[in-house]
Amino acid sequence: MEFNNPLFAEIILPLGVAGKFTYFIPEQFRDSIQLGMRVEVSFGRKKHYTGIVVALFQSTNQTKTKPILSLLDEHSLLDATHLQFWEWMSEYYMCTPGEVMNAAMPAVLKVESQQKVLRLLETSEIPVECSDAEYLILEALDIKNQLTIQEIQSLLQEERIIPIIQKMIEKNWISLFDSFEESKSFKKVRWIQLNRKLQEDENKLNEIFLQIQKSKLQTRAVLFYLKSSEKRNQNWIRAIAFQNDAKVSKSIIDKLVHIEIFEEKLLDIFEIPNISSPETNIVLSEEQELAYSKLKVGMMQYGASLLHGVTGSGKTAIYIKAIQEALNQGQQVLYLLPEIALTSQLFKRLKTYFPEHLIEYHSGISDLKKAGVWRAARHQNIVVLGARSSLFIPFGNLGLIILDEEHDGSFKQSEPAPRYSARDAALKLCRISGAKMIMGSATPSIESFMLAQSQKIGFAQLLTRFGSTALPELKMVSLRESNNTAPFHTHFSGVMLDSMRSHLEKKSQIIVFKNRRGYAPVLKCVNCNWEAMCDRCDIHLTLHKIQHKLKCHICNLQRPIPSKCPQCNNSTLLEKGLGTEKIAEELQDIFPSAVIQRMDLENARTRKKQQEIFSEFEAGEIDILVGTQMISKGLDFEKVGLVAIPDMDQLLHYPDFRANERAFQLITQVSGRSGRREIQGQVIVQTYSLNHPVVIDLQKSDFETFYKREIAERQKFNYPPFVRLIKLELLHRQVTVVELAAQNLANALIKEFGKMRILGPAEPVIGRVNNLFVREILIKIERNKEMIEHIKKQTQLEIARLHSQGGFSSVRVICDVDPQ
Repeated sequence: MEFNNPLFAEIILPLGVAGKFTYFIPEQFRDSIQLGMRVEVSFGRKKHYTGIVVALFQSTNQTKTKPILSLLDEHSLLDATHLQFWEWMSEYYMCTPGEVMNAAMPAVLKVESQQKVLRLLETSEIPVECSDAEYLILEALDIKNQLTIQEIQSLLQEERIIPIIQKMIEKNWISLFDSFEESKSFKKVRWIQLNRKLQEDENKLNEIFLQIQKSKLQTRAVLFYLKSSEKRNQNWIRAIAFQNDAKVSKSIIDKLVHIEIFEEKLLDIFEIPNISSPETNIVLSEEQELAYSKLKVGMMQYGASLLHGVTGSGKTAIYIKAIQEALNQGQQVLYLLPEIALTSQLFKRLKTYFPEHLIEYHSGISDLKKAGVWRAARHQNIVVLGARSSLFIPFGNLGLIILDEEHDGSFKQSEPAPRYSARDAALKLCRISGAKMIMGSATPSIESFMLAQSQKIGFAQLLTRFGSTALPELKMVSLRESNNTAPFHTHFSGVMLDSMRSHLEKKSQIIVFKNRRGYAPVLKCVNCNWEAMCDRCDIHLTLHKIQHKLKCHICNLQRPIPSKCPQCNNSTLLEKGLGTEKIAEELQDIFPSAVIQRMDLENARTRKKQQEIFSEFEAGEIDILVGTQMISKGLDFEKVGLVAIPDMDQLLHYPDFRANERAFQLITQVSGRSGRREIQGQVIVQTYSLNHPVVIDLQKSDFETFYKREIAERQKFNYPPFVRLIKLELLHRQVTVVELAAQNLANALIKEFGKMRILGPAEPVIGRVNNLFVREILIKIERNKEMIEHIKKQTQLEIARLHSQGGFSSVRVICDVDPQ
């Protein structure tokens, strides 16, 4: 509630502490303070934080309240829609409002105080009695009068610096103080356009050409502007882009501005001048037009629609059409992708249609740029292409959300809280804001497809590839039979190798998919059966041959590869299993003249390296690309003729009720990279499980049969989408403590909710993570809103009760709502 001249404000702080906090509003702020505004407050003894105002009122039951120290915004950063969205996320995903704030806001917008060191010595002379560390600190302070604690740590290359600083304070050489500084350095971008008087008067424009006819470069710049602005249907253009496209220098533009032929504007980064909506020349096929019409009807009726389109069917073209219509209505658009690796290729394509509107938002851009997007989103007509965190951008007029590859597990946040599903959160945001939503996939999630089948969201299908391209031919090869004919020391059947050889001869590219990085997942002694295990996790160390290391893929522990067994000194160590590194090595031995590259987390850790590999592959400089699921979705390479999957069984045999769904989705998606132009592609999959129902459905490209069988099994065994799940994960350094705590909590929940709703406690597949022992409890809740809310509240009370018991106060409990 908002009052005139309120006396108190309820504020969210970016902390994992439960609840919100009440502060007194000093008189000088009462006329200016607004809901959704950032403020500076103190919390604890000395620490200052950025908080968000979520309520204003005249009185409070609290006897002591601290004052708000300053207002950090002239206007609200968040409106009522986004405050409501934050509140829902905190309640639904069982986390604190501060954890939502931390996940939502770029770091530069949630400044907190940091300790700084100030030099007190009046002269630049350094005392003779100082130590080496003290000397370095004083020398640095002579150059820069103030240093942060982090800067001193970096300078000394030492973690424990407080004792050093304490001694220097006692000697009266330095003092320590808290600083609270907000970054204001938002980059300005220069925009230019032809002087409006010249745009409106052709005679004056002709006079200008006479005026500048002696300067060929100035004439070329003006002519290029006239041609390009007509093609773009825009007047304003970024000066740097114009310089590059027109091939003129900055001085030429400066001169044209000086003689008033061009006008200029300096705007904040991501701020856009008032430019007209783009006119795209996207042409839809008859099938696409029909699908788009159905999607629009569904969005009008239900607020959201699902587009089920086979790989290569042209779903992106429909998204572009939808974006165009939203922009024409003055609305903003959010286009969500599961992986930032997908953004570069799609960004390039969307940029041709929406050159002045498109902005990226993901972990690959700086916090300062993210803050710029937040500011631009309040009023600018923009299209944001981003990862799941883009949902928190405070759009002023969001009209459309596109969720591409909606089935993808990467849309679920795993760590830290809030552990939200971007798909479910986007649906909620649309309900709150009134925006519409299109979800798209070649392999929709069971949950989304059921919503469509139940007519709770709209639905449309694209069952054929765009143009005349056929779906790839999929061939399953039995590993039981091929082991007899396969070349010695290779994991590839004769059938797969013959096909690879044929495609290489035709200059057709190959993708080899294996969802396991490294060389081999297990290193084992043939004599005593010793296996290389992580010291901190219950998991094998993966062999990375190129780096000559054993690595834990959970806690990142690293060890050199031993030359002999550390247990029995036997020198024969067996490398078991298959990773991308071994696949690339084997293929290089078999096809020595082929250019082979890997796309996995070791070889393509940065976005720049990912773009580099994709660009080389797109240009035909790589013959065979070996990769993990990074190469499985959303990418469009016209020269790929073969997708090879040497081991499908790893995906099928996993102890999870979603294993079949994930296997079907992943194989279908990676298969879809093949034959995306005129010539039909080929997919070869090796498996020991030819009679597995998922394998049969894949061979027939039969999603609906797969869905009917899966949904029947989920209903029979009472799993989502027929129930809601909450997974409670308990962690502690002592196994006995975590077991007792888990049993204590499970007993309390069974007493409260009944035995049918509680599974566990149980040890998960990986029972120890980074020296913390793990136990899990699963709560199954019928799809009843009141019951779900009741169980969540009671569960949180039971967790608080557990922590109030002395022996269990240090047990960490993670609540994961709708776990994936």
